[in-house]
Amino acid sequence: MWRFRKQSYSAVALAISFASVSGCSLSSSRDDSSIHVDLSSLQSQRHQLALGLSASGSFLNGLTAPPSSAANFSCYAVNITGPGIGDSGNHNGGPGDDVAAIFPPLWNETSYCSYRGVVTPTINLDGSGSADVALQVPPGDQRLVQVVGINDTAICASGVVDDPPGTNGGGSGRFFEIGRAKLAGVFTDRSVSIGMNWPATTALQSARAMDCGGGSSQTCTLIKDYTTGGTAAILAITSPTVVVAQAIPYVPGAYINTVSMMLSNVSAPSSTDSQAIIYIYSSTSQTNMSGATYTGYSSAATAVTVYANSAAQVVSFNMEDPVNHFLMMQPGVYYWAVIASPNAANSTQQTFLQVHFGSDGTANTSTTVFQGSGNFPTFSWASQSGAIGIYSQVKACNN
Repeated sequence: MWRFRKQSYSAVALAISFASVSGCSLSSSRDDSSIHVDLSSLQSQRHQLALGLSASGSFLNGLTAPPSSAANFSCYAVNITGPGIGDSGNHNGGPGDDVAAIFPPLWNETSYCSYRGVVTPTINLDGSGSADVALQVPPGDQRLVQVVGINDTAICASGVVDDPPGTNGGGSGRFFEIGRAKLAGVFTDRSVSIGMNWPATTALQSARAMDCGGGSSQTCTLIKDYTTGGTAAILAITSPTVVVAQAIPYVPGAYINTVSMMLSNVSAPSSTDSQAIIYIYSSTSQTNMSGATYTGYSSAATAVTVYANSAAQVVSFNMEDPVNHFLMMQPGVYYWAVIASPNAANSTQQTFLQVHFGSDGTANTSTTVFQGSGNFPTFSWASQSGAIGIYSQVKACNN
């Protein structure tokens, strides 16, 4: 969870205003430098939407779905993270403790799971206070400046970006990234402008939640759920150079959590167990794997064994990467679950994995299933004629 404890650092300053992204250097007459944040542009938007805040449900009614506009959050904060900036959250364990694992995907925007680094108190842009804030950060190679929209009126009233009494707790639905600046190196005073980058669709807005999941705030759903039916078929994976791919439904903003497939193992006469791994590939087409590339996400951290001579059974694969956690599906990118068997062989071992086809009763075409041949991670893809879809499930979560 994204949880907080007050903490401050000194060394390097950033002056931030909210417009198009740009940057320049400043000089300082002091050893310590302040981060100056100019929120006047966002404050102006708040004034223009003042009459609409109560109608949105975001400002008066506590925790709800995130607002459609960045100007409609209950209050705001600025959070700075990066190597050398520790987790200043006041919490008892949880994913937020491992900042070394959280930061790389946060920096690369493959996940918005964040932690409380150097953070301001809550900022109310209702015209009653200043739109300028200041922070101090230690020097470092990477500094991520996040503008945070806060969707919890109790937190805004407390003035503390944490879990004060009366808040909804848990992280999800409270803190959202609405703008960012990535600084490759901060060793002198810096000035940077940040534009608001709040997406237009509900799914992508929800994906900006800065909660790390794993608790009661995480919600999951089956975005693909094949049932039995249709013409039964089996596609064999007879060697490590043969793989099978199944299209994953297009749900941008969702995190791919678990992939399940119906598998069996024919291994006479050597009775050899099969290894099974799911790799996630991406392409620019929902129906064609030409040019598809490996995303770096797989189930390899929790390898699955399909035992020798086993009958067809549903096998689940945990898709969490030890470093980057779960893959967040990006808009305009299409994803495929590719199943492989690194120890499959049909010669000396006479063992091979079988992938069973099924049907969900809808008009899916054969282009949703491809067979690949080659050496990992590069394969040539061929559509499987007559295949309606692999008997499989895909579970996706909100974080």
